[in-house]
Amino acid sequence: PGEAEVVEPGAVGPGVDAWSLIRRLGQIFGDQTVEWFPQGISALTDFQPQLWPLERAIPQLKDGPMGYQDFNVDASEPGSYIHWTVGAETWPDVLRAFSDARLTSNISVGVRTKHESMLRELEAFEALLLPKPWTGQYSWMAKCLGDAEEEGSANDNTDFDANANATDATEADEADEYDGYDKYVWKGGVYRDTADFVPSMLVDTTRWFVVYAGEVGGGMFNHIDRHRTSAWQAQVSGQKRWHLCPPEQTPLMYGHGGVDVFAPDYEQSPLFLQANCFEGVVSQGDMVYYPGQWWHATQNIGAVEVPSLSLSSLIVDQGNFRDVRDAFEHDCSDVTDNKFHGLLCSRLPRCFGLWEGQFGNAVS
Repeated sequence: PGEAEVVEPGAVGPGVDAWSLIRRLGQIFGDQTVEWFPQGISALTDFQPQLWPLERAIPQLKDGPMGYQDFNVDASEPGSYIHWTVGAETWPDVLRAFSDARLTSNISVGVRTKHESMLRELEAFEALLLPKPWTGQYSWMAKCLGDAEEEGSANDNTDFDANANATDATEADEADEYDGYDKYVWKGGVYRDTADFVPSMLVDTTRWFVVYAGEVGGGMFNHIDRHRTSAWQAQVSGQKRWHLCPPEQTPLMYGHGGVDVFAPDYEQSPLFLQANCFEGVVSQGDMVYYPGQWWHATQNIGAVEVPSLSLSSLIVDQGNFRDVRDAFEHDCSDVTDNKFHGLLCSRLPRCFGLWEGQFGNAVS
């Protein structure tokens, strides 16, 4: 897509107008829970966010670490960072807020209490804003994770065994299907007992849709996405420095966060000197795509007064669907590091069958 805009055409521009957009997001989505990091996420040890409403996090982002009462944070150093995991039911509204109203005004909101209306709206936004291979992520979730009676069981795989901690989803004990779900999500707001409940569970648990906002200096340490998904990210304002390494460079990476890729210490990490990676800068209107299992790190750069603002989505595609399947199965079967609720695990095999039918012939 081109340069993103607020609902009013022409509202987005460099510098102060970017803050206008961020404040506008706070007005629309102020009650959404986000993770605020005082000084970015440059190492695994930095992953200690404050869970705040967006309307509180934005003023703190504007101020940076100044005024934040934590003796472990050097308030003289910039880099504060908002990580907003967007729920499935909110994602269409976010895409609308980032779009040019002249292009999206004919996309009807419909009856937003109806999952089908929300899904049609999302598909319309994706068709307008994204390359076709990147679209349809929530669509497949709704198809294979939605209510079994509505979707049928053509893709069921009864050989898959959900983990021992999983909740047994049965009609006789329907209330127990949702037991313990709260500990698997970062925020609430899902449509309980509707067709999108389980798809929303996957979106929340995996952080599928994300908005990032940060000061110069903020960013994310070098890592591979947990579930081996691909991803796209659109830069709406500011500039972001990217460092990308293909999977074959893994032996040289020293694990997640093991090397500060933007200022490597070659005495401590001598193998990293041999790494064959890519580095570049994205600006307003640019997009980044990286395949599954690629190492990636980011750093906000540019003018101090211009915040970095971007939005992103994970992707299952023909290049990674079996790797994603294996990662999902691991999270459903590893009782020591369980990430997925049993109800979600009981329906994921239908997605595996769907992916195999959609992508299998292309990679066989």
